Order: sequence, then C-alpha cells, then structure tokens
Amino acid sequence: MFKTLEKLGITGTYLNIVKAIYAKPQASIILNGEKLKAFPLKYGTRQGCPLSPLLFNIVLETLARAIRQTKGIKIGKEELKLSLTKTISNNLVFIYG
Repeated sequence: MFKTLEKLGITGTYLNIVKAIYAKPQASIILNGEKLKAFPLKYGTRQGCPLSPLLFNIVLETLARAIRQTKGIKIGKEELKLSLTKTISNNLVFIYG
C-alpha cells in the first residue's frame, strides 16, 4: 500500500501520516461482552477507519489500471484474457481462456 502511494506521488508529510496511522495496527474482539487480548493485524486496512475506503480504492484503481493495460497472461501454451468488473460493492477480476 505504501509503495503504491509513493508511486502516485504521495510522499512526505502525507505519507508519514498514513504510515503513523497504520504502524503496528492491532485489533481486539469482544466476546460475550468481554474484550479479549489485542492481536496484531498483518494485512489490509483498519475496519471503521475513515481513511480505509480511500486507501483501498487507491490501491484497487492502481490494480485495475494494470489489468486494463495487460493484454493477457500466458499459462503454459495458452494465453488468457483478463477482464475487470467494478461495482459499488464488489470488484471482480475475470480470466478468460
């Protein structure tokens, strides 16, 4: 995620703020009214964080552009076409053979 932001020109103070927000993120679960011990998050964005949808969409759009520019991928002797479908609630990548 940070590399994608850097490639898009988001550097300096803005990138450092995002890194600070996402440095060593943790989550905890409330089970039967009791808060369990926090555990580290290794991937993704924080659920409920107002910044998360924006970061997700930035990274997803970068992936979508790469898919659109790729004519196909070769697996063995067969070349497969990639197709991207984006909706408000879902993002799908189709591979046609």
